[in-house]
Amino acid sequence: MAREITGSRRVDDGARFDGGPADDDRSDETVTSETRIDSAGTLPDGAFPLSGAQRGIWFAQQLAGDVPIAIAHYVELNGHLDLDRLEYALDRAGREFGSGYLRLAEVDGEPFQYVDLSMRDHISYLDLRSESDPEAAAMEWMTREYSAPVDMLVDRLVVSHVLQLSDERWFWYSRIHHVALDGFGAMTMIQRTAALYTAAVEGREPEPSKAVDLNDLYVDDAKYRSSDRFEKDAAYWAERVRSLPDPPSLSAVTAPPTSPALIAGGFVSTDLAERLDRRVTELGTASAP
Repeated sequence: MAREITGSRRVDDGARFDGGPADDDRSDETVTSETRIDSAGTLPDGAFPLSGAQRGIWFAQQLAGDVPIAIAHYVELNGHLDLDRLEYALDRAGREFGSGYLRLAEVDGEPFQYVDLSMRDHISYLDLRSESDPEAAAMEWMTREYSAPVDMLVDRLVVSHVLQLSDERWFWYSRIHHVALDGFGAMTMIQRTAALYTAAVEGREPEPSKAVDLNDLYVDDAKYRSSDRFEKDAAYWAERVRSLPDPPSLSAVTAPPTSPALIAGGFVSTDLAERLDRRVTELGTASAP
């Protein structure tokens, strides 16, 4: 599914957010980089290959075309918000993780990644207080944003926007291409941003960052993929999935991916939920949330 808004989280689930009013002149900020590395170019300093998982996303995006493979979500904030402090927290977290400033380059058909700290990073602000239904307008805007195509060699892979719905109600929206972070990594960076913001508001030093350098992560992945353990793991899982049936489907036909994704849902009866739990226990597996 492409860029699904996964839900909202109120501020009291994590760090404290407060501060001053927002600045209207931020609405014209841009978060798009301007340089493309073509196939005849040379790699930027510090560039290194994609990990195995990233290469999978890279090739999947080629197949998906204009349908972006990304993570999008928003955090609902209630109270005063200091945009300058939030921008500082986003910038620092992005630098600590590296993913916030990640760029891709393609040389001779091979994708590479590098952290480009020279990119300007300003949070975009959108004032929706004059709309007849600010929340509906915010949802419509976010859907358009996360449904738009992303050029992985040009566009920013991680972007943030603040949407103001009322004097003390805000949506902090983020869209992250899956090649830069997975869902767990995205939420970890959001939580780090919240911690940095709160520390700035309270006038204290934040806890030290626990982020690992992206190149170190690639090196660890490369070592694993060239190890005996990788070969054993591959053989094990190949045997496990050999006899699995075809994936079940509610439809007998297939179609190309589209954006935005169509989402349908409903309630599972208590009886069905209990039967599913029993089967999960019998099969020694786990249920999807």
